[in-house]
Amino acid sequence: MNNVFLKLELKRAFCNFYFAAAVLIGCVLTISDFYQNIYPSLWMNYMPVIKEFPISLYSSTIGLHAQSLQQNLLFLMAPLLGALPFADSYYTDKRGYIKQLYSRGTRKQYLSAKCIAVFLSGGTAFVLPQIANLLLAAMYLPALRPEPSTKMFAPARDTNPLAGLYIEHPLLYLALYLIIGFIIVGLFANISNTAALFLKSRLAVILFPFILYMIMYIFCSLLRINGYNPYDILLPTQLTPSSVAAQILIPVILAAGGILPVFLIAGKEDVF
Repeated sequence: MNNVFLKLELKRAFCNFYFAAAVLIGCVLTISDFYQNIYPSLWMNYMPVIKEFPISLYSSTIGLHAQSLQQNLLFLMAPLLGALPFADSYYTDKRGYIKQLYSRGTRKQYLSAKCIAVFLSGGTAFVLPQIANLLLAAMYLPALRPEPSTKMFAPARDTNPLAGLYIEHPLLYLALYLIIGFIIVGLFANISNTAALFLKSRLAVILFPFILYMIMYIFCSLLRINGYNPYDILLPTQLTPSSVAAQILIPVILAAGGILPVFLIAGKEDVF
């Protein structure tokens, strides 16, 4: 791959107002979630306790505690946050800037760099606010290993296929779901590249991943196959457990829909 293309696209993806705005919106949700839903209860940890289990880091970070407005918004808006930083760049490049870029290398090199930059910026915009929430919660709460008998740890239910990992290695479990979220949201952002091949509106290109996400959400709910719902796959509490097959299949489908058409159609165009 042409390093000039990759460096340029990564710089454009991460050093722009929209990436900062997406991270800021996400951080507002995750930080306000902690101060509104967790912080007011911290006084309980300083009371004499005999049989009660103290509030733990692994029952309080966003995505691991009971549902809240901020949690729902973060995971419902995930594709929108991922698309905001750079997902419309292929659409805007096609307006003329792409001709200058093409003079520096081949079409395939440019498209590869574009997909990587969109993927990385989208995934990062979704994951960074969650890391900020985790670090904030770690400043106040003990990192106690989950105890299922307390009924305080939602992912510890028997129906969660990864409950054993959560109980024994909760930080690894959380890291795994950050990686899953990074991959899925990054691939949803790449769907905008395919949308840019057909749509004539920049706003429509940005909104397309979110619209697709909501269509999948509604479709899976109606058919009662929530295990394949991207929203439920992203959510670490696993209120509706997802199978490993679903966690693999959904990214494969998104990669096929967001990357292959770009190379098959845009990669063969004679004129950009």
